[in-house]
Amino acid sequence: MHGPDNPVGELIEILHHINGQEWNWRVLEFYGVGEMPDDLSVDEFEDLVDSSPHGLEFDWSGILEFAGSLEQTHDLVLVAVAKGQALPTLSQNDWSSYPCAIEALDSYEWVITTQSGALIAPF
Repeated sequence: MHGPDNPVGELIEILHHINGQEWNWRVLEFYGVGEMPDDLSVDEFEDLVDSSPHGLEFDWSGILEFAGSLEQTHDLVLVAVAKGQALPTLSQNDWSSYPCAIEALDSYEWVITTQSGALIAPF
């Protein structure tokens, strides 16, 4: 995803600008390349994400580890969930009630939604 129109290359670069330790993170959609958690193949991980109605849960250190192992992200929906908050589903497609959401679209564009711009340091 890195190029002249998109100076941010991968998820790990975005996460380094977010103060996200206090939330649980949910991967609701993923299509990409890299090393997957628990020694899963990419296909197995994608299938696991697809079969999880509320996505796969990661804590902050886990999502950083996952993001650091990615070589390329084609499509992604990653949502931060505050304690006590309803779990997201991919069909919602509106992340405005969640502290932060990060979407990768077609290997080209990143969309970041936050409740507070203060959560993200400038790129």
